[in-house]
Amino acid sequence: MRREIKYGKDTEANKTLDRMRFRRRSTASVSFTFDEQIRGYTMRWAIRIAFLAALVIVGWVAVVSLRSLGLNSATTWVTLAAALAVLAAVASAWTSQRMVELQEDALEPNPVPWIDLRSRYGMAQFRITNHGGSAAYDIRLSWERPLHDAGDRIVTLGIDTPIRVLAPRQSASVLIGIPHMWFSKVSDTTSKGSISFLNASGHRRSTPFTVSAEHERTALVHDDELPKTLYELQKLPDLLEKLCKAVAELSIDRENKDAGR
Repeated sequence: MRREIKYGKDTEANKTLDRMRFRRRSTASVSFTFDEQIRGYTMRWAIRIAFLAALVIVGWVAVVSLRSLGLNSATTWVTLAAALAVLAAVASAWTSQRMVELQEDALEPNPVPWIDLRSRYGMAQFRITNHGGSAAYDIRLSWERPLHDAGDRIVTLGIDTPIRVLAPRQSASVLIGIPHMWFSKVSDTTSKGSISFLNASGHRRSTPFTVSAEHERTALVHDDELPKTLYELQKLPDLLEKLCKAVAELSIDRENKDAGR
């Protein structure tokens, strides 16, 4: 008789099963990403090899024609002229292919993890910014050397739950602590991992990354006055409210004195 075992939502066994499923999905995702990238690189190299083969064939035809017919033959010069025309066409095609590749790379999503100590006053953040020309979907991170926050917890942005979409120049971030406290708790801020995402065509890409804030450890706390200025400006509404209350109290006192006379 087969007995079915049901696990509760928060039991340790259920969590273990979830981790096993996540590892299987991650392994399949990495394999699919690797296959897609190899296919793209293979196509580019196949085109380059075709260009190179065309150059070799044209050069071989020109040399054979020159040796067999000699310089005095009109056919030799016609063949050389045709070979030069083919060489010019291949050079033009090569330049066009490089432009296409550069445009393709520029339009690809490019989510980049980094440590941000400048955007918010008195806050250190782990941020992922899409510097590419199109949106990145289903962004996932995996740590090889994890980054820890000021509470000695591993940063889980894009790990426990994938980032569904990041438009160009859009960011997702998580707080990792107050800068000076974080530096005092974390002896080495350099971390490594890989980030994978889907492009607009649904193809998954994966790239390794390294983040570090060691260059900020001995730097100025603020190299720009704007965050400090904006922080101080945020205090103005409270100050104005206090000023209004003080004016209102003075007005009431003035009215009471006038009424007493």
